[in-house]
Amino acid sequence: MDCATTHSTCYQESCSGLPTRVVDVSQRNQNPHLVLSTGDEEVAYVALSHCWGPLVPGSRLLRTTSVNIESMRREIPLESMPQNFQDAVTVTRMLGLHYLWIDSLCIIQDSKEDWEKEGAKMGDIYKNAFVTIAATSASRSEDGFLKYSTNDSRTAILLPALSASEESGELILQETTHTASHWEEAVESSTWNDRAWTMQERFLARCVIHFSKHQIYWECHAHNEDPAEEIGGPSFMHELYTWWYIIAAQYSSRKLTYASDKLPALSGIAAEMLSLASPHVSDRYLCGIWEEDLAHGLLWRYSETRNHMCHPSRTPSWSWA
Repeated sequence: MDCATTHSTCYQESCSGLPTRVVDVSQRNQNPHLVLSTGDEEVAYVALSHCWGPLVPGSRLLRTTSVNIESMRREIPLESMPQNFQDAVTVTRMLGLHYLWIDSLCIIQDSKEDWEKEGAKMGDIYKNAFVTIAATSASRSEDGFLKYSTNDSRTAILLPALSASEESGELILQETTHTASHWEEAVESSTWNDRAWTMQERFLARCVIHFSKHQIYWECHAHNEDPAEEIGGPSFMHELYTWWYIIAAQYSSRKLTYASDKLPALSGIAAEMLSLASPHVSDRYLCGIWEEDLAHGLLWRYSETRNHMCHPSRTPSWSWA
């Protein structure tokens, strides 16, 4: 990819260590399986960003639990996966990569301890992934984001910007022209982009492949504004705090399934801001506000009719959260 080799803001000299658990999809003729990493393996992996959708009876969202984790390490039957996961496996294999990170499979869902430990790493997981696949067109796990057509015993994946076949194992992305209105409708106004968790997943990812209904879009840091590059001089911290509350306002209009996720779903961006601020000032992040900007943070409130985060959560009464 040009992004990995020519974009200074996207390029990494070496791969980061794998997350604690990843799904091994390397054997095309075998089912994927969950593997436990040492954290020292410098291997490229793919992360999936997706909407779970409502967890209702009959939902096919597959989750790793303390009960089934050993069987998941042996194999995860592909047909047991919701369509988003199956499509992510297909794309990962076609990219020539062996490992895939999916939240519901790689975090033990009935373990509070594992959730707190692994949830705190999610920002780094998306930041360090070689590429993030965004199921932008899917509003739930069962929807899928690839279109399949069977002809002469060959399964092809059909999208305007995609040419691929599972038989050849090739993935070819072709550049196409699109207008700002197409991007707005397909990505910015999507159900995927309305979820709280996907904000930091998109923001922190080195590069994202958006699978929309009619086109594939590529997004990376080379085409995004980076506050570390745009801001400098004596007003750096003032501008950085201003940027934070712009992020917080956008975040506050998004939807959450669990109120308890309100601050965790933003923690990755907070950690990134802290890394930007650290060369200039020693600061502390306090439940949505910053110690060095405490007066402003205590007074700041975001109010909009489309605010979906007004339900109670375990956050201090003095925080906007």
